[in-house]
Amino acid sequence: MVLRLATSRARLVLVCLTVVGLLLAVEPPRAQATLDWSGGARLAYTPGEPRTYAYAPSAVSDGPDTYYFSCHSSAPGDIRDSIWVSRSDAGTPQAGRPVVAPSASGWDSHHICDPSVVAGTFRWAGTTYRYALFYLGTDRHNTNNQIGVAFATSLDGEWVKYPEPIVGLPAGAEDTWGVGQPSAVTLDAARGEVLLFYTDGTARTAGFRRDLVLGDMDHPVVDPPRPVPRAGLGGEVLHNFDVAYDRARDRFYMVREAGPRPMSQPVIISERVEVDSISARGLRTGAGAWRVENRITPGTTGFPRNHNPGLVRTVDGSLPAGDELEVVLTRSTVGDFPATLYSYDLWSLTGALSADDGDGIGDRTDRTDRLKLTGIRSRSSRSRSSRSRSSRTP
Repeated sequence: MVLRLATSRARLVLVCLTVVGLLLAVEPPRAQATLDWSGGARLAYTPGEPRTYAYAPSAVSDGPDTYYFSCHSSAPGDIRDSIWVSRSDAGTPQAGRPVVAPSASGWDSHHICDPSVVAGTFRWAGTTYRYALFYLGTDRHNTNNQIGVAFATSLDGEWVKYPEPIVGLPAGAEDTWGVGQPSAVTLDAARGEVLLFYTDGTARTAGFRRDLVLGDMDHPVVDPPRPVPRAGLGGEVLHNFDVAYDRARDRFYMVREAGPRPMSQPVIISERVEVDSISARGLRTGAGAWRVENRITPGTTGFPRNHNPGLVRTVDGSLPAGDELEVVLTRSTVGDFPATLYSYDLWSLTGALSADDGDGIGDRTDRTDRLKLTGIRSRSSRSRSSRSRSSRTP
């Protein structure tokens, strides 16, 4: 169990496991919309060597290619997380390679995990970068997690890490799980403006979002956190989720680990994941409710554990055009650690989206009020002068 805590997403589960177990003992029924899975699960990436693992994908669709950034073992038998990338070739998984590793010392010197990649304009140290990769970093086994960012001019790298956390911890929170599991959406590429979703496991476990302006990394703008709505999630704790914006429907789609937690080992990862959506207005105001689109279960995939999921997104964090949604999840066997850890690899499922963009609960978005790339920030009542310019959590 102590060794299993070395992987970042599982560490959070243990922090809130007691509370989650009580909340998820009975899951209330919820309305479910149409998202039909077709074709079954397809292999997206596997490390290909014994005693290795890959999980927590950030899947980026860029023209004919899909890049799979993942939380990856550093070497066979070494349970220390780095970020690797692989690329599909006409749908055929290719070999992976490391792109972001723990630092030699400092706040992210033990684990690097939970990548989320988006495009924008990011200027730092005399170079203009096109891509940002947000990640969880820590110098410990299971606490003091913080969110960092690295930049590159190409999805193939080289990735250059910004030295300080972009979302850090308040004083006194070093012994808590911290913050992590980032998921970023580009709001304004020219300004390096990003909407960052993440999990906060300091006082309690919950999902939050922040507006960031990272066009000038000498003066990054990091807004205070705002809670992500939990209505519609059946009382479940929101964590370990990936988000994408759907322009056609003006909705945000989310894939997340869902309960109830399994009773057999490994109990700290989920059997199923769930796809939910919320109108852009409902997210912006905080008054909206998530709509259950569908779930992926062992019956869907044939895998006893389905966990640490991500959505296939464009370089700006949107759903690709069309009426399909693709989920990339991590599979696992059951049994004892570390054999279960070494079974982690990435599988993909594609579903057909419903044409309906309302949720039937008073959260429908007016077609004239659609989210633009800068919409969430531009409708904020707070002025630019009131925003924090610290890269640390207030």
